[in-house]
Formats: sequence, C-alpha cells, structure tokens
Amino acid sequence: MRPGIRPEVGGRGAKWLLRVVIVGLVGLQAFCAVVATRYERRLHAGKLAYNDWDLEAALASFDEARRIDDSDADLWRLTGDVALDIRNSTASEDEPGAADAILTRAWEAYGGAVLRCPVESWSWTGVAAAALGQAELRESQEGVDLPESIEPHDGSLDPSRAVALAAAHVALRLAPSGVQELDTLAAVYESIGDLAAAERTYVESARMVPMASYHTWGAGRRLSRPLYEALLQALEEGIERAAPFERSMMNVEMAQFAMANLDYETAVTHGRIAEGQALDAYGVYEATWEQARALGRLGRFEEALEAVKRSRANLRDPIALSRMQGDLEARCGRFEEACVTLREALRHEPADGALRVSTAQACEKAGEGALAERILRDGFVLPTEDLRLARSLLEFYRREGREQTAQHLVRTWAREYPEQEEFVRWRDEQAVPIP
Repeated sequence: MRPGIRPEVGGRGAKWLLRVVIVGLVGLQAFCAVVATRYERRLHAGKLAYNDWDLEAALASFDEARRIDDSDADLWRLTGDVALDIRNSTASEDEPGAADAILTRAWEAYGGAVLRCPVESWSWTGVAAAALGQAELRESQEGVDLPESIEPHDGSLDPSRAVALAAAHVALRLAPSGVQELDTLAAVYESIGDLAAAERTYVESARMVPMASYHTWGAGRRLSRPLYEALLQALEEGIERAAPFERSMMNVEMAQFAMANLDYETAVTHGRIAEGQALDAYGVYEATWEQARALGRLGRFEEALEAVKRSRANLRDPIALSRMQGDLEARCGRFEEACVTLREALRHEPADGALRVSTAQACEKAGEGALAERILRDGFVLPTEDLRLARSLLEFYRREGREQTAQHLVRTWAREYPEQEEFVRWRDEQAVPIP
C-alpha cells in the first residue's frame, strides 16, 4: 500500500462528517426558524385580538404561543391580563364554575410570569388581584361569618387574602411610585377591613396622579362620603402641583369624578375652573359639557343651556350637543327653539326613536302640529317597525282632538297585523283616555 492512502481516506471521512454536521446545523436552524415564526404569529395574533377587545380569541392565541415557547415572562403576564379582563367584563353573568376557572387561569399566568421574572411589579399586582378575586368569589358562593366580616384584619386572614396582601406589598417594594401598585394594595386593605390603611393608600395614589380615570376607584365607582372627600382633597392638591397645560383636563376629570359621586356643585365648580384654564376649543367643549350635565342634574336648566351653547360655539357636535341643547330648551319652555334644535339632531340620527318622539313633542308644544305629525310618521313605513313611534302617533292624534283618526288608524293596524298583540290591545283601550 502506498504511503498517503490512509490520510486520503481519513480526509474523505472528515469531509463527509463535516457535511453531515453542516446539514444538521442548517436543518436545526430551519426548525428553530419555523418554531420562532409559529410563536411570533400566535403572539402577534393574540395582541391584535386584545387590541380589538376580542378577549377569548386573545386568550386562545396566547395559550397556543405558550405551548410553543413558555419562557417569556411578558407572555405569561399578558395571559393573566386577558384572563382578568374576561373576569371583570363578565362578572355579573358568569356561572360560579366559569368565574373560578378564569380566575385560576389568571392566577396561574401571573404566577408563571413571577417565576420567570420576579422583579416585574405588574405581575405581582396581578397575583394580588387574582387572589383577591378568588377570595371574594368564595365568599359570594359560600357566605361569610359575621365576625369575619366585621374584623377580618385581626391577623388571621384567609389564604387567598394573605397571598394578595403579600403580593401587593412585594409589587409596591419593586415600584414604590407605581399607581397601579398603590391602588391594588389599597383594594386589598379595603377587602381585609383595614379601612384606615386603605384610605391612606388611596389618598397617596391620588396625590401622585391627580386624574381619577387612571385609578381603579375612579371608574364610575360610588365611594363613601369620608373617602370621597379625602380623595377630592388629594386630587386638588395634586392638580396644584401639575403643569399649567395639564390642569384643564385634570379639572374636567375632577368634574366627572364628582358627578359619579353625585356631588353636582363640585362638578360645576371644577367644570368652570377647567373652562377658564382651557388652551383650545376642545378643552372648552369638554369643560362646558361637564358643566351642562351637572347643572341639569341640579335643575338649573337656564345655566345648563348657556353652557351647552358655549360648547357648540367651540366644537360643533351636531348629535350630542344639539340633542342636549334641545332637551334643555324644552325644559326651559322654549319650545320653538327646541323644535329647531332637536330637528337638527334628528337629521343626523333619523333612526333614534326616542329622539324622534321628543322632537315631535317639542314641535307640537311650539304649535307646529302638522310638523310633529310628519316627524312621527316619517319614523316608520310599517307600524310594526317601531311600536313606540306608532303609539306616540296615536297619542298625538288624541291630544289634538282627532279621536276618529286615532280609532280608524288603530283598527286598521289591528286588522292588518292580527299577530301583533299590542295593536289589538290598543284598539280595545280606545275608551280609555290617554293623558
């Protein structure tokens, strides 16, 4: 055998081995690329569904993404967020089993996020919220003993609330200036009965961000009077420290917060402050809109009407503002003006039956009987399309003294639509005066 043959054979083997390794690496890279692509597609689909508030689809997409790769803490947190949103949006209609299942999903998801990234405060607040939800669900299903409901903060917490309190404290340690973290801790304090601590924490949160809509307690919730007044003062202190260009919107939110708590005088006050601070037409519009709402609740219709007119002078809103202005003009006895204003709103919302009825009534009181009749008749082709309008037309004829027209019309309807029970009943009611 000639020298050099063996090295040549060995060289061929090395080349073959190198080729196998290269092919294997390329295949592995292709496989990883396919997996990563599948993962990103599921994640992206979930985020799009979440943005569109299609919560069930978002949850399904996130679950599929986690089955492909469960290493991302953010994905676990997103899953928890969606699960809690599903629970909060269906709380009044959920079956107990479904409510418990979705809270368990939230609990598991936030727990997975904490295990993968233990320094992320949002996930800890999620753990607290899910645990608190489970405790409250358990009590709604099983009831709670009177002593526990009176003094649940005596040091012996149930397991779910103990976890919620611990998780909320961890979240706040990680993010001492976090509004979400403060509000979650305050909610836990409130749930365990430590109302003094809850109030202190809520007030601290309000001073930090003086806009009620940023807080869980500012989303239309009615508060006890002492807590409401404490938060009101904290919000006002926060607004004083805010930049001037932010104050108008903050005072608008103060007016909305006061409205939600039936404090209409305070709502008027902050609406007027916001109007004076407004930097543009939209700011004036929002401030005067809140004033009009509050003044209307107080029965000060003339002032409310002037506020609506200032709104329309700054930002034309032909639907909402025209409707409010027309309603206020009618309340003030200005029926001719109300007839014109409400007809303007009706041109933009011709399918709104309630608006059509109120427009016809205003025009009728303004002495425009023929116009009122046409407004009601134009609301339907067949009387079965809108029974409220059909009934209003009969009442109009009887108020106008056109009893025979009303009787003929309702008898015709009852004959042509015998399956419509209302028409038969209205025909039989002809002897009963309609106010």
